[in-house]
Amino acid sequence: MKLTQNLIKHFLRTLFVFAILPSAFMLSCKKDDPIPNPKAEFTYDVQNNGFVRFNNKSLNNTKSIWNYGDGSGDVVKDYDSEHLRQFTRNGTYQITLKVTKDNLQDVIVKSISVNTVKGSLLVYKKFSTGYGKHIAVYVDGNYIGTINGNVYYSNSPSCGNSNSVTAEGLTEGTHTLEAKENSGSGYWKSTVNVSGGLCNSIGLT
Repeated sequence: MKLTQNLIKHFLRTLFVFAILPSAFMLSCKKDDPIPNPKAEFTYDVQNNGFVRFNNKSLNNTKSIWNYGDGSGDVVKDYDSEHLRQFTRNGTYQITLKVTKDNLQDVIVKSISVNTVKGSLLVYKKFSTGYGKHIAVYVDGNYIGTINGNVYYSNSPSCGNSNSVTAEGLTEGTHTLEAKENSGSGYWKSTVNVSGGLCNSIGLT
């Protein structure tokens, strides 16, 4: 009786081993899961003074290569999530994001419009008469400063020139310029076009 029980146990053990061997063999021969392809995606938010906040929403990548379409070339960022970029001129830019992982890559291109870059307006005296008559300058009805009436320029000086007046932080577009001599009859009024990111200038004649 005992011998019979031992034979039965041995038979069951043998049967169990042969039952699990094929499954174990299949598991050991199973191929590795394929590497998921990287997927490029980003969002953006245009902010003041030409700043744009980029948010990298890409998946399955280890490196991000940005091109902002402003002539600065490619910028490589590892594992970036979000960052700020400042544009110096208003306009439309083609933003390219390429993401890579091993030998795989994906690319996305979006067109963005930047219109928040501010400009400056330099107002200077361009005539030699009227010595001593200083000139008050207004832009869009706001007093900006006073031009030194004792100094004149044949060509435009630089923005920030101490003998002239510079209005800064102007939005791109048309503005109203008004200038008045503090004594005498000199008076000027005109519209001027300001380009963002530039020192625009106008000489009073």
